[in-house]
Parts: sequence; C-alpha cells; structure tokens
Amino acid sequence: MFAKIFTQIYDSSLVENPAVRFTFMDLLILADKNGVVDMTHEAIARRTNRSVDVIRKTIAVLESPDPSSRTPDEKGARIYRLDDHRDWGWGITNYDYFRALASEEQRREKTKARVRKHRKSLHLKLCNADVTLCNDLPSASASAYSYLKEGVRGRFEEWMKFRRGLGRKPKDWDILFSKQAQWLARFNESDQIEVLDQSMRNGWQGLFEPSKGRQKPPDKMPPPTRQQGRLERERLEMEQRLYRET
Repeated sequence: MFAKIFTQIYDSSLVENPAVRFTFMDLLILADKNGVVDMTHEAIARRTNRSVDVIRKTIAVLESPDPSSRTPDEKGARIYRLDDHRDWGWGITNYDYFRALASEEQRREKTKARVRKHRKSLHLKLCNADVTLCNDLPSASASAYSYLKEGVRGRFEEWMKFRRGLGRKPKDWDILFSKQAQWLARFNESDQIEVLDQSMRNGWQGLFEPSKGRQKPPDKMPPPTRQQGRLERERLEMEQRLYRET
C-alpha cells in the first residue's frame, strides 16, 4: 500500500522517540485505503522485521493521548483500537484528512506537469511559426558551437535565426545546424564569416563555399563621365584666367 508521509512528522512530538516514529510510519504503509491496520502485534513485527516487544511498546505510546499533537481528535492519539474486546487492530487517526491532502497535492503536481508540457509544446510551435517569437536559441546551438571558434559563434547564431525565418522546415533543426557547423569548421575564420554572410545577403537556405572571384580594385582609374569632363575643363579655364589676371 502506498502512503504519503508528510515532512511535518519531523517537526512533531514523534521525532523525540525514533522507535515510535518508525512504528507509526510502518502502520501508515500497512494501512488499507481506509486507514485500517487489521493485524496483530506479531504480524506487524514479522512484516516490519522488528521485535514484538518493540511493536507492543511503541503502539502503546501511539494509542496514548498526546497533548502536543496538532490535532485534538482522539485526544492527540495517533491510532485508535478498532474493537474494545481485542488488543489488536487499529485505525489511523485523521487518515482520511491526510489522504485527501496527499491526493490534492498529487493533483496539483500533475496539473503543473501538464501545464509545463503544454507551454513547452506551444513554445516550440511559436518558434517554428515565427522566429521573432522565440527568444531561446535552438537546441542545436550547443552542439554546433563545439565546432566553431568564439569569433564565429555570434554570426552562426544570426544564421540560425535567419534560416528559421525562411521557412521550409527540415526534418530536424538540430541535425541541420550541427552538420552545417561541422562543414563550416573546415574553412578559416574569415571564410566562415563570409560563407554565412553571403547566404544571408542572398537569402539562400543553405551554406556554400566562399566566392573565389572577389572583386578587386582596378589598377587604372575608369575614364571620366561627360559631366566630370565638363567640370574638369571649367576648373582648368578658371585657373588659367586667374593666372593671366595676376
């Protein structure tokens, strides 16, 4: 039989006598759903592997009134005799009350667990629908970061958020980002950043090798436009006129 034992038992008068406390806890476990322990002293001793003498002495204490008890029922006695004509068989005082408390506590815990599960499911749905609603990084960030250097991790974080916002959800975001980070790690740090930047610039859903044909500054200046030529002629004419005047 399952029994909920509240921690307040360690704050009660029972804590002063461990042997009595152990017997009471044993009785709670042996009790049926109604809080009844219909067993002899000898049967309890056999089930709990304790001496009959200890069981008799501790049960006698539990049957006695206790003015220090929190509840006044049975004058503070923890157990009561089922029948006056026999010296065995007991009921747990206020068993129904504490069983109801345990059931209510369990119900609250189950409700909290359901709420946490629902919130987690809703959070994941919002993340997949709109990346701006998700403040937490995907779980892939931890495994992906193991492949990347510190200087690239921030840019890769931007890439993960950007990629999620493009839609076309893969089967597993974690695997996708981890594989991308592993592939990206074979390049040097500057090329890694360029790979991420070029995919975000172009709106690509994947990562590709950095472009080798980067545009270099020309060796010669390009020819002036028509407007630039006209302005340059006017400048020269002005300089010549000022030279003649001087």
